[in-house]
Amino acid sequence: MRRPLNARRLIILSLGLGRDSVAMIVLLLAGKLLINGVLCGPRDVDGVCFSDPGAEWEHSYKLIARLRKMCETAGIPFYVLAKPPETGPLGWRQRLKDVAEGVVGIRSVPKWVQALKGATIEQKAAGGYYHRRAPIMEDYRRTESITIRKSAGCTTNHKIRPINGRFMGDLCKQRFGLDNRGWAKAMKAGEREQHIVLIGYAADEAGRIKAVDGKAQKENPCVVAAYPLVEAGINKADEAAILRTRRLNGTRKSGCVACHFQPNGWFWCLSVIDPAKFAEVVAYEATALATNPKMFLRGDHPISEIVRRWRLRHPTATVDAVL
Repeated sequence: MRRPLNARRLIILSLGLGRDSVAMIVLLLAGKLLINGVLCGPRDVDGVCFSDPGAEWEHSYKLIARLRKMCETAGIPFYVLAKPPETGPLGWRQRLKDVAEGVVGIRSVPKWVQALKGATIEQKAAGGYYHRRAPIMEDYRRTESITIRKSAGCTTNHKIRPINGRFMGDLCKQRFGLDNRGWAKAMKAGEREQHIVLIGYAADEAGRIKAVDGKAQKENPCVVAAYPLVEAGINKADEAAILRTRRLNGTRKSGCVACHFQPNGWFWCLSVIDPAKFAEVVAYEATALATNPKMFLRGDHPISEIVRRWRLRHPTATVDAVL
């Protein structure tokens, strides 16, 4: 029997809750996930990790319990890096208030992080320790801006940094006795190799890899990204058959409800199935527009107008068909 691929380093599957990363989990459970030329199974990874930006679609959040059960049944640790609580002295609302009033600096260590020092990785993950920022829309409203295509730091601040930096540093310390700094020193001496984070990009979107590699390396040189679906030549169209083996073909695209990359029709769907959440998106954009009249989520009009026009062009569209 070959030695597990993670025998001398960490390997983490980064879960985005969309079809790509869920397909990776299905392949991993079947022992068919290709990593650096090796078909891998549950024993080759140290866990599956989802970093919650705080504004995912409800259909994505609903997948967590099912995926957790599948992974843990197979012996794969499953981590959800939750946001800190909203209210209370250790909550993100108090944090934003203190920053706005100058009580603390934006770069200071949040109270919820201080309170969880010395806790277990599981306790830290549940309490928000690995996040330094409020949920994504509130984080951007603080600066009176929104995520835009040219400078979408949302992925770095709410996913890459919590997973690649803080979480993997703790996991490395727990398993190998070295934090990120110690691991980097050992790498420089030729005694260790980079940890691997598995990213769910399909083969027909391989063009996205260069940008992600740059962000990952900048955040933590001890970590390198790998793309099993790209390596195996698995395209978006191929994922349906993979997901069907675990009755997961109903998995939808993931992303934040205010994501500037999602189609206009998805914003209409949100306005129908979760009007309160859509109102939050409208308010999020309005805060940015008050500072910059051209900072629209989509096109050249406020998102409410974009949705109204979209519906006029698609009067018979249904939520299920669009999503």
